[in-house]
Amino acid sequence: MKILSTFRKVLAVINGSLVAVCGLAFFLYMFNIVADVTGRYLFLTPIDGTVHIGQLILPFATFLSLAYVQMRGEHIRVTLLVERLSPRWQAGLMLLTIIASIGLTALMARYGLVFAMRSFQMKEVATLFPMPLYIGKFAFFIGCALFSIQLIVDFLGQLFGQPATKNPEAGSSQ
Repeated sequence: MKILSTFRKVLAVINGSLVAVCGLAFFLYMFNIVADVTGRYLFLTPIDGTVHIGQLILPFATFLSLAYVQMRGEHIRVTLLVERLSPRWQAGLMLLTIIASIGLTALMARYGLVFAMRSFQMKEVATLFPMPLYIGKFAFFIGCALFSIQLIVDFLGQLFGQPATKNPEAGSSQ
């Protein structure tokens, strides 16, 4: 299935790019927090909006990285019971887990979009300064949608005997 391989490569570029942007944003937010804490304790003048900026950055850092972590096979897995099963049962449980995950993440994406659209239509902004709050809500939707797509690709790979190459250093948690 050459199309599956091509789709994996496209997703790898998208997921990798999003993780890089999120990492940079999180890194810059770290400086904002340090400046806020320094200003608060040394000069009794905190930086206005640090909490609101965090409310915008955290959904990006959290949800836009889920598909990337799934792509690399680095989500935490508890395999205490599963590893004792035969390979056939393990594969079956993996497919069942992926199907359930697709359903849940697709529902999260759908309702995340409804939530973000409602926020956008209301022109919802932060209370301290006019920063739109719907941006973080759209990040939630996009992250869940990409996670669902990655799970579908993983499901098809498992189904057609082309499981994704998992990170060899991603161990199991027991």
